[in-house]
Amino acid sequence: NAVRTFHFAQFALGLSLLIAGVAYAMFKSSGGEQSTQAMVLTVLVPAAIGYMAPKYWITRRLEARKEEIVNGFPDALDMMLVCVEAGQSLDQSIIRVSKEIRAGFPALAEEFEIVSYEMKAGKERVEVLRDMGERAGVPDVASFVTVLIQSTTFGTSIADSLRVYAGEMRDKRVMRAEEKANKLPTKMTLATMMLTVPPLLIILIGPSVYGVYTTLQSFKGM
Repeated sequence: NAVRTFHFAQFALGLSLLIAGVAYAMFKSSGGEQSTQAMVLTVLVPAAIGYMAPKYWITRRLEARKEEIVNGFPDALDMMLVCVEAGQSLDQSIIRVSKEIRAGFPALAEEFEIVSYEMKAGKERVEVLRDMGERAGVPDVASFVTVLIQSTTFGTSIADSLRVYAGEMRDKRVMRAEEKANKLPTKMTLATMMLTVPPLLIILIGPSVYGVYTTLQSFKGM
């Protein structure tokens, strides 16, 4: 249904804006002569915008969802580690984590809920985890899935694997925060130059320009 709705939105918006472009082009041509290039652009540009708008919206939503999963994943791992060390199984800890993080990270909570439902339905844990990694589309989640699959396959302690990987995720979050902080001075410098240099030039050069202008006007008066 979602795929059909997406294609319908592309078709409907593209066709609607195409009709609107044709109507506007006919209105403009009735008022005066219009070049063929301008008429084609008036018709095709709105249609292209209408066709591409749903894809752009979906892409933005997908990026926002991935960012939400990346931001909430370290906290979810820490909470899962606490649950496992408290004696809960991996399935129980996933259910608990999905309930606890829903308020802050609903996209990640939804992924964990899907995992818990599929496990309850009797699906193999390895297959469920692989499906989660493919759905999320985030490298951190894919690496986490690989760690859990290896722990399940080789019989190693899940708590130890979670502890090591949770530490790595915390370090990655700190590195991402530092990277964003290091980019801020460059962005602020550009904004500061755009906002301060033009007024400063007006203050410094404005009187001189006005003086030259008045001098030229006085010469014209002679």
